[in-house]
Amino acid sequence: MLKPLVLVTGASGYIGASVTHAFLRTGYRVRGTVRKQAQADAWREHFPHYKEKLGFAIVEDMGKEGAYDEAIKDVEVVVHTASPFFFGYTDNERDMLLPAVNGTLNILEAAHHAGTVRQVVLTSSFAALQDYHHGPDPAKVYTEEDWCPLTWEEAVNEEKDQVLVYVTSKKYAEKKAWDFLEEKRPNFSLTTILPVYVLGASEQPLDSIDGLSTSASWIREFIDKRDLPKAPIHAMIDVQDVALAHLRAVENARVTGGKRYLVAAHPFSGSVVAQILHQGFPDKQKRFPGARGEPSWDKEEPWKWDTSRYAVAGPAQCRAY
Repeated sequence: MLKPLVLVTGASGYIGASVTHAFLRTGYRVRGTVRKQAQADAWREHFPHYKEKLGFAIVEDMGKEGAYDEAIKDVEVVVHTASPFFFGYTDNERDMLLPAVNGTLNILEAAHHAGTVRQVVLTSSFAALQDYHHGPDPAKVYTEEDWCPLTWEEAVNEEKDQVLVYVTSKKYAEKKAWDFLEEKRPNFSLTTILPVYVLGASEQPLDSIDGLSTSASWIREFIDKRDLPKAPIHAMIDVQDVALAHLRAVENARVTGGKRYLVAAHPFSGSVVAQILHQGFPDKQKRFPGARGEPSWDKEEPWKWDTSRYAVAGPAQCRAY
């Protein structure tokens, strides 16, 4: 039986690319949205074997009303991975908050009016549920019932901490999605995937590492650096496991519809990453910072989470480092 057409937004992004590969490898047809034609051309050049099952739609500005109206034609499943994740912007609301929220609402509106969509899977984030100001709490176990307490006004007025603004954008993008379902009562279900910090080998069609995502490029800070980079968050998951979570959400739609899923694999630290680099590349040890400086995850686990809901959705084994 022919599998349905899946629309993956942000197909050239770090998570979006792995999601695209996961669906293609499983026999789905995929239409990916990209911001420019060159990104579609790069996919075709790097992965020509997908040419019969992979197409593209150019969406230059996902925040523009009607942005996805053409891309969503004949689509049954939507996986919305696209969301701004970069730093150095100048206007918190214009450059980060509104694009995240409006992009999400636009894809939901398009799905609602298309009439063919039966499921939307939204890439949210652990950021949407963590208590950003208080950091790790040994007594706190995070679950899907939690929500980040940051407010829109706080993020708009923040002058220094752009991570705080990004975290807030993820919270409101997901929250507005659930509000949309409550208000519009569309004919599709919604599932949200909330991964912790995402690492792992990129499956993007890149010609150089200069195109790596913001999260993946953190590893580059270990090269030719003397000081040990601080881990952005003491919890990680491989990008291919994140992609698998989206695929499982679709293939188990009767179970996963209407639910949030927190996905996490391992606690980690900069020290652990340094140890792995030293062990994996012994001839290049002088290029890496020392493996001491942060407690290893096997000595201290500052973040705690409960992923039992995801385990119930079907068998899954997350990759090790």
